[in-house]
Amino acid sequence: MSLLLNYLKSALRNIARLRVHAIVNITGLTIGFAGFIIIMLYVSDEISYDKYHTHADEIVRVLSTSDFEGVAERSVSCPAPLGPAILLEYPHLIAGMTRIYNDWSTEYYIEYEKTGFREKRFFFVDSTFSDVFDLHFLQGIPGDALSKPFTAIITKTTAVRYFGNEDPVGKTIKFEGRINIMITGVIADTPPQSHFSYDFLASMSTLRMLWGGKMPETWVYNPFWTYLRLHDKDKAPLLAAQLPAFTRKYFYDAEKDHITLSLQPLTDIHLRSDLDYEIEPNGKISYVRILVIVALFILIIAVINYINLSTAFAIRRSRETAIRKVAGASRQQLIIQHLGESFLLTFIALVLSLAVIEIILPFFNHYAGKEISSSVIYTAHFLPKVLLLWLGTGLLSGLYPAIFQSGFKTLQVLKGRSTRNSSGFARKALVITQFTLSIALITSSMMAFEQISYLRKAELGFRKENIIIVPVMRSPVVARYDAFRDELSASPGIDGVTAVDYIIGTDHNNHEFRPEGYPPDKWQFYPALVVRDDFCKVFDIEIVAGRDFIKGSKTDPMEAILINEAMVKHLGWKSNEEALGKRFHSRIGKEKVVGVFRSFNASSLHSKAGPLVLNVKEEPWEIAAFTNFIAVRAAKGKSREALESIEKMWENYAPGRPFSYTFLSNELDKLYKEEEYLSQVSAVLAVLTILIAAIGLFGLVSFMATQKMHEIGIRKVLGASTSDLILVLTSGYIKLVAISILIAWPLSYFVIDRWFDHFAYRADIRWGYFLLAGVLSLLLTITITGIKAWRSSEINPAITLKYE
Repeated sequence: MSLLLNYLKSALRNIARLRVHAIVNITGLTIGFAGFIIIMLYVSDEISYDKYHTHADEIVRVLSTSDFEGVAERSVSCPAPLGPAILLEYPHLIAGMTRIYNDWSTEYYIEYEKTGFREKRFFFVDSTFSDVFDLHFLQGIPGDALSKPFTAIITKTTAVRYFGNEDPVGKTIKFEGRINIMITGVIADTPPQSHFSYDFLASMSTLRMLWGGKMPETWVYNPFWTYLRLHDKDKAPLLAAQLPAFTRKYFYDAEKDHITLSLQPLTDIHLRSDLDYEIEPNGKISYVRILVIVALFILIIAVINYINLSTAFAIRRSRETAIRKVAGASRQQLIIQHLGESFLLTFIALVLSLAVIEIILPFFNHYAGKEISSSVIYTAHFLPKVLLLWLGTGLLSGLYPAIFQSGFKTLQVLKGRSTRNSSGFARKALVITQFTLSIALITSSMMAFEQISYLRKAELGFRKENIIIVPVMRSPVVARYDAFRDELSASPGIDGVTAVDYIIGTDHNNHEFRPEGYPPDKWQFYPALVVRDDFCKVFDIEIVAGRDFIKGSKTDPMEAILINEAMVKHLGWKSNEEALGKRFHSRIGKEKVVGVFRSFNASSLHSKAGPLVLNVKEEPWEIAAFTNFIAVRAAKGKSREALESIEKMWENYAPGRPFSYTFLSNELDKLYKEEEYLSQVSAVLAVLTILIAAIGLFGLVSFMATQKMHEIGIRKVLGASTSDLILVLTSGYIKLVAISILIAWPLSYFVIDRWFDHFAYRADIRWGYFLLAGVLSLLLTITITGIKAWRSSEINPAITLKYE
């Protein structure tokens, strides 16, 4: 114990005596720890999605991939009959099944006592939902809550929003202004780590009653997310092997050769699923890996700082080490002593980093769209990792310096000579490593911002500026669309009005068509947007051959269709003009191609623009069903006036219903939210890495300036100028950073090129960013070393040489 106390006193004395060394090390490690722990909190949050369910490892989602001659739909939703049928076929493998439906993430209008809300997190689910997923009931009976038609359960937050302090159970809400639904239970809010969030869960039997007493029997219409709970998670491959036979047995002859069913583990959905019709946008495992690598870079740079400074300052402690050896200390004891100092410094840095995290975590949550609490750090799951981080960093930081210092030759040290070269090749290599990683991160971050800017400004093939999107699904506006459009078109500040089933540029659905040359029973499924009059005009979509739909035409819905240039190429037609007049039937219509439009991306720029159809529906019920969004084109500079006109019209046509809108440009920006988060976090981490490297460089220069103080004095006496002395002290570090730049450039290019592979459209490589990152690093190095060198050169030689 006395020996340990002696080590502790010695460590504290050394921290006080070598203040520059201690402050630089603690600062660098504090920044490194803070950055690393925050990223690990983010990663821990990302990989924990859906794991809170008791049977998480046994739950799978059924996927349906259709491929019609190269035009594929990778759907996470399935037809209504699939769930019951697969449960009936394989009860020995499946312990439970549930389906979720909300018409592909649309919204519903819910009223209570004349107060209405637009609800986007309203789902219909089977009564078996709680057999598959965990629900924490606060009120109500779990087994009965969803067993009857016109019943629903709600979350605690939703209950407060609708009913305040009143008991919600037994209360009745009005669905879409016409159907009464009784609240039968209150459940805890959805955990943030869930691949879909809900406020309302209504019984599937309610939906059945809304559809006339029976569920859809078709195997084409597929808006039901279907989940299975297996008896044994290891039997998932066995069930997957049965799916081809299941497909042949149940799907239509025209589809069975084109449909592939598969199973996706529940815990893979958030990070490993980017398919069509996801309930909510997911993360990307590749981005998580990138952040882990960057976090490791930060920690490595902080550790390098410690090693560099510790070995550099070792020469000043060599006499202490020699005297301890003379007093009988073994090399093992010296190593333990120096490692103890390393653990003490890293512990101080860890404590300071936890305080820093408390300050910056709210800002991180804001930019990353998270709700991470710092209390997670102190949980039984995370705290051991933090302690392991401390021990690992302390060991890595202190082991080499401890071995280095304990290896001095006692006799030579006491004679005033060291057997070690304090400038060491290893230290130079570590400085190069630091700045290489820093420069690579800075360059990659700048290119990431360039790519995001490119995606936002890219020419999409349609107008996105000044377009106001108003959701109208199932509202009174739909039934009176023509009057609403005509009156709105005559309002000030408005250049055009149209409607569509999906927000253009964000998503689409696939519909059945039979192009010319295909047999009557061989239907194809192609991406399509169901539109109303003036769609191409409002969005400035160029017709490259033929004509647009004729506004108000009675025959076009049945006889006309528009396809894009990519569809022309896909079908092997020689030219856009040749496509005109070709038959292109829908299920009801007998259409022919009347126009070909310039290809544009119907979804994000992560994928190339493919075949696309613009279709106008024929039957009144279909027209109403597919009129989900009204798009209003505002005159330039007149968005405010246009919004006022739209809201006024809304109050006239849908009194009492909440009015909501969004700008198309904002919706398109949301497609790249994950990339934006990544670029912002990477930029912050890049700044931290260069800051840590700069702090370490300052410490090294301070040490070297002290070591060369006599040399500086002698050179001044011999006539060296201040600029000569600055060059002597700085040239070595400038060379090291120059080498770092040469290594960082190809590394940066490799990282950027790999990340750009996530996009079908990519910005040009900006070589100026490579040069800028290098120049900034050089300027930083010159500034730090130059200032310290100048201050050292200004010291009077009489002071530095008076003892010689």
